[in-house]
Amino acid sequence: MKIDNHNQKIAMKIYEKQQTNQAEEAVKEKASLQSKDAFTMSKEAKEIQKFLEEMKSFEVTREEKILLLKDKIQSGEYRIDPELLAKKILATEEE
Repeated sequence: MKIDNHNQKIAMKIYEKQQTNQAEEAVKEKASLQSKDAFTMSKEAKEIQKFLEEMKSFEVTREEKILLLKDKIQSGEYRIDPELLAKKILATEEE
């Protein structure tokens, strides 16, 4: 079999087409792998996140109440109702 210039051109075209196809497949595979990466939170994780955010707001509210009570005690505005205190003490002992 004689290999002439025409057969070489055909072989080169086939080779180039094969290389192009492989390169295109590699690009598509890389793109498909990148598009598959995604972050999703489960329902439970979302609920936990919401709970943690609510807890942060409660901590701020609690700190504000403590500071307010400290200020009232230092200024002498804070008054304790002895009857209410006695009822609360009795209620905790009954439990």
